[in-house]
Amino acid sequence: MKEIWVATDFYDDTLVNGQGYSAKQLRDLMAYSKALGATTATWIVDDMWSFYDIAPDGRDVLAEAIEAAHAEGLTFHAVYKPFEGGLDNIELPHTAPRPAGAVFWEDLRGILPITRPFVAAHPELCMQRWPGDEDPGGALAAIRLIKDDDIPLKLKAEDLSIWTSDVNGRFQRYDRPFTLTQRSGWEPTYPMGRTCRSVLIQNLSISPEQRYVEVRLHEGALNGQTFRNEYPYLVELINDRGKTIPGTLALAEPPREQYVRHLARPEMRELVRYARMPEVRAFLDDDRAIAEHASEMRAYGRATSNRSYALDETRRISIARGKIPRLSAMLNPVYPEAREHWMEAVRFCLDRGADAINIRSSKHGLLQENWAYGYNPPVMEALGGEVDTSRARRVIGDAFTLFLREARELVHGRGRKLGVHLMTNFLRPRDESCDNPLEYMDSQWQTWVSEIADFATFRGAFGYRPETVRFAVDRFAEACRSANIPLVYQSHRRYYTRQNPLAFHPDRIACLRQEMAYALGHPGVSGYEFYETARFTKIDEQNVLQGNSQFRDLATEFGC
Repeated sequence: MKEIWVATDFYDDTLVNGQGYSAKQLRDLMAYSKALGATTATWIVDDMWSFYDIAPDGRDVLAEAIEAAHAEGLTFHAVYKPFEGGLDNIELPHTAPRPAGAVFWEDLRGILPITRPFVAAHPELCMQRWPGDEDPGGALAAIRLIKDDDIPLKLKAEDLSIWTSDVNGRFQRYDRPFTLTQRSGWEPTYPMGRTCRSVLIQNLSISPEQRYVEVRLHEGALNGQTFRNEYPYLVELINDRGKTIPGTLALAEPPREQYVRHLARPEMRELVRYARMPEVRAFLDDDRAIAEHASEMRAYGRATSNRSYALDETRRISIARGKIPRLSAMLNPVYPEAREHWMEAVRFCLDRGADAINIRSSKHGLLQENWAYGYNPPVMEALGGEVDTSRARRVIGDAFTLFLREARELVHGRGRKLGVHLMTNFLRPRDESCDNPLEYMDSQWQTWVSEIADFATFRGAFGYRPETVRFAVDRFAEACRSANIPLVYQSHRRYYTRQNPLAFHPDRIACLRQEMAYALGHPGVSGYEFYETARFTKIDEQNVLQGNSQFRDLATEFGC
């Protein structure tokens, strides 16, 4: 008989409900999971959130969740993401408070407040950018904008303006005259080169301290013409010695002020250690300060699956001098200290009674050019000082597999089990234009399955075409059957997005039914995981946890 698992990410449940679970609500959650036919409760654990700290009253949320699951006869799997040392999708301005003892990460994007304390204390252990992308210095003398066709533009210098800043946001207009010329030439665009039109903004003199530069097009500047290109080929910065200045582009999305206000939510003030500081809370309570400091913040370095930039629609392009030197909150496993930090998290879960540890080697929030990271000194030493991407991936992959072997020894020594997540992107070829989350590491999943794991979870339905998912499941299922370990299929979470948690639209239920029929009917798949409870449970006005009855019907329909 196939199994049903139910996944919970306590952070998401807390945001959806506006509060964390009480001990009774945890028990109700596990009782609802059991009513779905579940045999296993999976729970994402990460100490970047404060709710895994032992509360002053002695409350231990993870221990309570495990106790509640066991009381309902459920096996409890703690899901741990070693590389999820923090989130990079919420930034505060560089001018936000920096109280002593505060936990945060900082780079050219701003202050990133959601970070593990260990990672914030040891940025040198995080994935480092490869050498050769350093800022050569000198004043910014020219900006070249390149579009992906050769149609001449009706654009003049007075149709645009230049804005600069020494922090992310708070731009000031550049008040000196500049010139604008156009030229036609061959450019190495993706997937093939072509003749393109570029616009050269010259006679600038912008000091290196003004690190953030924004070109703004006035209303009607392009006279209805298009100006588009992919991120890597869109803009070039040139200094006063004619050298190219490496830059980091900002996504064309709304200002970051909305993300700052998200941090001001009452539940976020409790979940995020940085937001608990009195000086920070005073800042978050000051709408005028937030508007002044954050209204012009840009999303520098954020990865995107659609790498085309439409300047004719956004009418601005923002770029920061230099590259982000390290991946925020992503430790490099080549360091024994990093692996030991991860092992401490595994012990934390085992000490509270988790029946298994399930390792997920991915993180939220990616940088553009993520393939350029991981070249810390130990990696460069192993490469003999050469930047060799293939060998670097192997060195880092070997180190991560070593961590999994160490974790297996610890977990088995406690009489528990170890699992791994298998993701579709493990099977994708390296391609700079796609969003593979761990492009700097060989994911040695065959070794994990055949030599290390006691079970595996397929995570990879979201963001892929059905035929790609089918190929990945077949490939992983074959390997798991050969290793005699079970494979559980994790549901496509986007089927749940923006639905009433207790009453999904019939079309969404039909999609879930179809997915469940495929997964539970696959001979190499041992079970199906509902991911995650924040999407199909809710705390009502009487403070009672309610579960979606449609899910109960689905589980019954499949004999679970």
